[in-house]
Order: sequence, then structure tokens, then C-alpha cells
Amino acid sequence: MPRLVFWLYDALGLSSPHSSQRSKPVRHNGKSSRRRNVVGQTICGERLELRCVPSATPIVATAIPVSGFENAPLTNVPVASFTQGGGTAPASNFVATVFWGDGSSSAGTIVESGTSYLVYGSHTYTDVSNAPIVVGIQDATTPSNIALVTDQATILPLLPDGTQGTADQRFVYETLKDTFQRPISMDEINYWTAQYEKNHQDPQTFAYMLLEVTPPYEYDLDQIDSSFETYLHRAADPAGENYFLTLKLNSQGTTSGPGTETRTAALLINSDEFYADAGGTVDGFITAVFEDALKRAPSASDLAFFSDQLTHGLTRIEFATTVLNSYEFQVEQINSLFERYLGRPADPAGLAAFINNDGLGYGTTSNTETLIDTPEFYNRAVGLPLNTVEIRD
Repeated sequence: MPRLVFWLYDALGLSSPHSSQRSKPVRHNGKSSRRRNVVGQTICGERLELRCVPSATPIVATAIPVSGFENAPLTNVPVASFTQGGGTAPASNFVATVFWGDGSSSAGTIVESGTSYLVYGSHTYTDVSNAPIVVGIQDATTPSNIALVTDQATILPLLPDGTQGTADQRFVYETLKDTFQRPISMDEINYWTAQYEKNHQDPQTFAYMLLEVTPPYEYDLDQIDSSFETYLHRAADPAGENYFLTLKLNSQGTTSGPGTETRTAALLINSDEFYADAGGTVDGFITAVFEDALKRAPSASDLAFFSDQLTHGLTRIEFATTVLNSYEFQVEQINSLFERYLGRPADPAGLAAFINNDGLGYGTTSNTETLIDTPEFYNRAVGLPLNTVEIRD
């Protein structure tokens, strides 16, 4: 976490950003009350509480909107301006941190501009974004003197040839890029744009063609390869790829979560290779499944319960299916899918609808096609204002 964030807490004597401790009550005439001179603001999910500092001349900051294009560097762009007193302090008296809204942050550069100051930052967005930028400014000579300001960011799509292209090209490009997560060529964009327009610019038909019925089935192979990496911690061998692709094309596998297929994952977990890699013991097997699928260690009660089940008739593939169909696994995978295509976690309605899809056997492929078919994805892809939509069955 950037130094400024720690200073925000350390200078004010607050608990750490990850602590749940609240301010202690203050007694007045024997009665307990909470301090009221607290200003709160959230930076990238972290709640900051800034107590008033009457002894310092406050920093007064103003946002400067930022705009640009994905994969096009923003170099020394102004992100905020501020004043402090009469502007007589040197710029070196201040420090700034820019939180770019895509999970990254960097130090800002502060320069004097008459009696005020400008904050500049540099960053490259790898995807379209409308997430807010938060700039924190601190007087290094009075560490408790801090200002926060939120900027509006508008990062638009840009084709690989450096042009904005047509709306159809931008929609196709973002779909290809988000789906395959690799560099996309203009030849691919032009080919698929022609297919999209030939099918009456219908996103659902386009997504179905891209994901399900067009050789060489890159989407399905990516899912299979990811399962091998996740559960066997190695690249898929050609025979394994071909075997699981055949199962999928014959509709013998149902998808459940980006990067995994339930049948593929369950069969890999059931393999002797997985069991041997897990140490060849029941507890080691349970632990490995939890760590690979749920990204956490099993609790003592998890170990005790499933160890008993596995030693009294539950098969390894039944255990794998139980974990892969768990609510915990589904929530993690669906949120990842929303982040991949919409740049945000799933809303409650979308989460419920997609969990229902999983229960009906549709899973990732259907959920992905649903997201590509939403106005929210289209607007994000072509650079229009975003409107969050409800995902319905």
C-alpha cells in the first residue's frame, strides 16, 4: 500500500486500514458519545477517517477530469490542483499519491503554479474505464494535513492500429480481447466485424458463434488449459486437450466459472496425478482441492468432515463436484466473470441469475454470452456512458 495511505493513518493515530476497531467513545458529564469531528472518505475500498486539524492551514484541492485511451500512456497529465495558505511553501513540502481506479496507484508530481499547485500523474490503462481516480495530497511538514479529491476518468477503447474505428469494430475488439485475453490483430477484428454485421449486429448470435461453434474452438481450449494449470499446475498435453474438447463438443461437460469446466476440473481432481501431487493422503487431497478451487486452506472442521466422508464411501470425484458446485466457488467465479467483461463485481440480481444458470447446467458459456449481450458491455466496449443493467433469467 502506498506510503501516503499509511501516513494518513499513522499521523492521525488511527487503526490500520484493515482493522475493524472503531473510535472510542468520549465521556461528557458521565455520558458516552461519539466524536463528531470526523470526515470519512473511501479510497479503493478502504475507509479513511480524517479528524479535523485546526492548527494547520488546510489544503484545498480541486479535481481535474482525466481522459484518454486504453493502452495509450498518460504521461504527466494533470489530475488535481490545490492551494495551501498563500502558496508560499515550496512544492517539495507536499507529497501526492494517485489511485487510478483500476487497482493500481503511483506517486504524483507536484509543481508550483503561481499561488497554487498542480498534481501530475502518469499511467497506462490496459482496458476501458470509467472508474473514479482518487488523489491524496499531504503536507509533509504537517503530516496530519491531508486532502482527498476524486476525479472523473474517461478511458475510451482504441483499436490495435491506433484508430478508434467504427462502433462495430470497437464492440468486436473488446469482445475478442476480453474473451481471449491476448493481443488481437486488425485482421481478426475485420473478419469478426463482418460476421457481426452479416448477422444483423446481434451480440447474442455473435457471442454464440465466437464461443461455441467456430473452429479452432479457442475459447473452449482456453478453459481446458486453465483447468490443467489450476489443478495439475502444468500445461495441458495435446492428448488431454483433445480428450476434454471432445467431451465439451459432445455436450458432456457443463461450464462453471471462468477458466474452469466442471467436468474437466472434476476429472483432473480425480486423477492419480492430482492425488500424488497432493501427497497421497486424504488430508493432503482435501487441502489441495480447497487451495486450488477456493483459494484458501480448509478449516479444521472442513478437514474433519470431508476426511470422514472420504473414508466412508464418498468418492474423490463426488468430493470434487461438491466443492465445484459450492456457493463459495460459484460466487468467486461469477464475480471474476463480471470483472472480466464489465469491470465490476456482480450485482445481487446478476449473481442470483448466474447461480441459477449454473444450477440448470448452463454455466460459464451461457453466462459469458449473456454479459456480452448486455447494453452495459456494449456501452463500455464502444465508449458510451455506462448504465448498469440487471441481468435476468
